[in-house]
Amino acid sequence: MHHDDASEAIATFLMFSPLEAFSSASLLVKLLLIIIMGAGLIAIVAAVMRKVSGGPRSALLGIMGQVGLYAGIAGAGYQGTATYLTAQAMHVTRFVVFEPEVIEAVYVLLLGVVVWLIARLGNAGAKRNYSAFRKV
Repeated sequence: MHHDDASEAIATFLMFSPLEAFSSASLLVKLLLIIIMGAGLIAIVAAVMRKVSGGPRSALLGIMGQVGLYAGIAGAGYQGTATYLTAQAMHVTRFVVFEPEVIEAVYVLLLGVVVWLIARLGNAGAKRNYSAFRKV
């Protein structure tokens, strides 16, 4: 990567907003982003409710964290694979050409990780509820 390419890549990253990433993403990535955002909203509500009530670990939080994380990994993987295949088909070697697609993949992955962290922190310090596994 040349010096001009590196500075151009950094400038593109700084100017590329998450809204632009969503608007230019493929339909599958948009669907995964909506799933991640929905899981994030549910995780926030469940985390606040669990923290206020002081109850045991929430299975809903665990599920929403996994949904967010796995949807983020799937979206980033799909976007990365599509970008790689497009670069190979077009015989393009300059990173700057495909940088917006790479930034989209990073945004999707980071959003999934943030949802997972919200869910993990929402369950932090809670006691595990093993009563469901006890024989009656």
